[in-house]
Amino acid sequence: MADDQAAPTAADQAIGARVRRVRSRRGLSLEQTAGLAGIGKSYLSKLETGQRRFIRRGLIEDLAQALSCSVADLTGQPYLAVDRQSVAAAAVIPAVSAALHDVTLDDVPDVAARPVDQLARAAGEALAYADDVRFDLAASGLDALVTELHVQAVAGGEDDRRTALAALVQATIVVRALAGTLGYAELAVTATRRGYDAARRLERPDLVGLMAMGRAMTLGRLGARRRAEAIAETVLDELATEPGPSSEDTTVAQARGMLHLSAALVSVRDGRDDDAADHLTEAQSLADHTGE
Repeated sequence: MADDQAAPTAADQAIGARVRRVRSRRGLSLEQTAGLAGIGKSYLSKLETGQRRFIRRGLIEDLAQALSCSVADLTGQPYLAVDRQSVAAAAVIPAVSAALHDVTLDDVPDVAARPVDQLARAAGEALAYADDVRFDLAASGLDALVTELHVQAVAGGEDDRRTALAALVQATIVVRALAGTLGYAELAVTATRRGYDAARRLERPDLVGLMAMGRAMTLGRLGARRRAEAIAETVLDELATEPGPSSEDTTVAQARGMLHLSAALVSVRDGRDDDAADHLTEAQSLADHTGE
């Protein structure tokens, strides 16, 4: 029997009830919430009524994003699980926050940095660990990695600068994942802004779109909906001139789809259901073409 087909536990049923309660308070329909979370309407209904299990952390995080609440609001815990991995990751947060606030892409300390290829590998590994929800490993050495990537992005040669900027985008995605999951919303906003700035300097439309989506989502979580929507709409306008989903490279189209989802979320929260529906339709159309 598949994991999600196994008998739901009492914890699954409690989370489902909280999802339904928060959704009702937000005035969101099953269809709207499912679309924003990237799951099926019937699947969400079964989760809410305790007929299916919450088998992965990411599912609850997606629902928390869609409902503009914290993971704790749905789980009843400070974060999804009080385990040693999460505790280890949380212990690194202050140092990572200090690193991000102590450097900029225009002002870095006079410190030695590892070779850029080594830093890029470390950023890629941290991102893979974060995707695998191994936050203790993702967080290990993250503060030094952030600092050294800034140094290389500012002081390195042309090729090294570009490599460092791309790796910095990855590192900020890791910081956002850790901060968002562990409840450090302000740090998540700072991280996505830095990643967005790095993507801008790279002149990579796909990364600009990805980080704009991250900024919009994190700002929306803080209640800064006007700013979140402005960022999403601005970058959507910019990306409209880029190759469409029929292009062999679909990365920009994927970024556009994610931005439409972000804009839909803001529209729903503001009670503009027609605008939300338009954005969801655009996102679905792009997903159909890109195979996402």
